[in-house]
Amino acid sequence: LRVTRKVAESAEITSFYLAPQDGGALVSFAPGQYIGLHLVVGGQEIRRNYSLSASPNGRDYRISVKREAGGVASNFLHDQIQEGDTLQVYPPAGDFVLADGDKPVVLISGGVGITPTLAMLDAALQARRTVHFIHFARNHAVHAFRDAIEARQAQHPQLQRFYVYDEHQGDAPAPHATGRLDAAQLAQYLPASRDVDAYFLGPKPFMRQI
Repeated sequence: LRVTRKVAESAEITSFYLAPQDGGALVSFAPGQYIGLHLVVGGQEIRRNYSLSASPNGRDYRISVKREAGGVASNFLHDQIQEGDTLQVYPPAGDFVLADGDKPVVLISGGVGITPTLAMLDAALQARRTVHFIHFARNHAVHAFRDAIEARQAQHPQLQRFYVYDEHQGDAPAPHATGRLDAAQLAQYLPASRDVDAYFLGPKPFMRQI
């Protein structure tokens, strides 16, 4: 697939839009799934999986990659891959997907764990389901897609969103809370009924805490 756009989403996360070179259609996917990339970095072949961070549209895939300190693949993508380059891609896969239903949806993400929840959010909103979107980040500078979530909230009254930062910096837009999460705080962000479909993703310590 060819890289058609490269967009900085935060101080650490960059999105890559990938489309077929021949202009043909793409394999569709379930919101929450990922694709695999086959990369050759310094003569070494590596494979990495990246969540699809936008809804299926038949034209392109979007992956949103966090630059990791010492990360071979992420630094290669950020520094070397430009618009017009081509990447070898494996088809969508994965079981972390939004299930059909009519219960309220709770999406809880930490850091770059936000990426699959974006496609899941759009699918839930299209199905007119109530959504509580809860995101945790270190600070505003590394909070990707905040404007996109705000835009969706303005269009969909059934969406409620909550942001929690480790720290709040100066004049940056404020979160709903700062500091580490506890159970009482999380309870404030959940629907009144606990009969929900809940999904959460982030670093392993974050998931254990959730």
